Amino acid sequence: MYPSKMPVTATQILNNHARPFCEEDGVKAQTILSDNRRDYCGRGDPHPYELFRHFEEIKHRTTQVARPQSNGFIEGLRRTLLDEHLRVKGRIAWHESV
Repeated sequence: MYPSKMPVTATQILNNHARPFCEEDGVKAQTILSDNRRDYCGRGDPHPYELFRHFEEIKHRTTQVARPQSNGFIEGLRRTLLDEHLRVKGRIAWHESV
């Protein structure tokens, strides 16, 4: 788990976890689907996540605004993690890692 929502963090996750996970099965990531947050999409200035995707030849698709069906699975997983773990265990002790 990463506490930061910075573009550099998104780049690290893609490079250190997602890409090696795919490559273990001999699959090369071709397209990534994400929302329109600033850690995934630049606003005119050089953006580390977009530069990394460009060099790795990974296309980027974004979910439609105000359409939760696009990423409903992730939102459901996030809600489950919050409700069943973080909001319960977070009251007992602070955890730095999974």
